[in-house]
Amino acid sequence: MIPPPLITEPTLAMKQMLFMSALMVGGGLGATLHPYWPLLVYYLLAMLRPDFIWYWALPGGVPWSLVAGSLVAVSLLIYGPKLLRRLELNLPFALLVGFVAWLILANATAMNPASSWRWVEPQLKIA
Repeated sequence: MIPPPLITEPTLAMKQMLFMSALMVGGGLGATLHPYWPLLVYYLLAMLRPDFIWYWALPGGVPWSLVAGSLVAVSLLIYGPKLLRRLELNLPFALLVGFVAWLILANATAMNPASSWRWVEPQLKIA
């Protein structure tokens, strides 16, 4: 494990926490305007993985992805019926569903499912 950087001023470690707080507030407020804002925040957190790159600056045990996922769930509850009416079953959507099904099937039939899940889980978060 890489040792944490030496920070002499406490304000330097706060910028990551302020960034994450701003993302959560922005995603929550964006959920009232449009259902895709919380989803964009969730995708950003899935790609950025702040708990790994800023493990020394963010408080431990805060489930950032769970908070963002909860915002997505709330926005789907609010806008779900409206989105389902506009849903188009086109080729990219069918390919995405097929990819997710393939991931789940490959993990279920893997020789070591626990080992393969480490690769499958980030892919499912993005898909």
